[in-house]
Amino acid sequence: MPSIKEKRKFLRWVVDAVRLKKGNARSFLDWLADHGDQVARLRFIDEGVQFCPTGLVISASGQPSFGFKLHHKEREYSTVNINEAVSWLRNNTDTEIFIQINFPEKYRIKEAIAVMEQNPHIPESESSENRFKRVAEKVAETSLNVFHTKAIREEIDKALDKGDKAKFEELTAELVKLEKAISESKEEPTEAVVKLEACNLGEILGMEAEESRED
Repeated sequence: MPSIKEKRKFLRWVVDAVRLKKGNARSFLDWLADHGDQVARLRFIDEGVQFCPTGLVISASGQPSFGFKLHHKEREYSTVNINEAVSWLRNNTDTEIFIQINFPEKYRIKEAIAVMEQNPHIPESESSENRFKRVAEKVAETSLNVFHTKAIREEIDKALDKGDKAKFEELTAELVKLEKAISESKEEPTEAVVKLEACNLGEILGMEAEESRED
């Protein structure tokens, strides 16, 4: 488990090196680093903070996630207000805090590597590895459908040349099914891959609207 010293070092690095979406989040991280009792209960994770009993997310500018949000599931508590979060943390010292700080290329930063832990609360189906696997399967399936579509069109042309009406109708029906399967896809595979790489899988939609109401 990461030491308090390592956790503090990472918090200080974020304050100095990362442009946070919420400006006063830097002061919040300074406050955390100055209080050993708070630092001791922090567990740094890379994804799935929304699945944790008590979770805190802080994001850099440009990241598609909350600039700041604290939640406690059992007590049905959540806030995007930093002052309220500080008060809550001071008054509720009986739980560990899973904290997800979102910024680009975090696994190139040695201070981040030193403190990251696996999230024990994230469902297996929602892990990055499994999400990427599902996207890869979708890419393969769609590519195969496109390949089959091209092959069927070539066979249709041959059936027309031969005047084979039965074959033509059979292939046309198969082509319609394939094209429908492709068109009903919810998103293009390339877009899915981009989203997978850009987002920490599972973040709640509508987050910007909620933050703007609190600022």
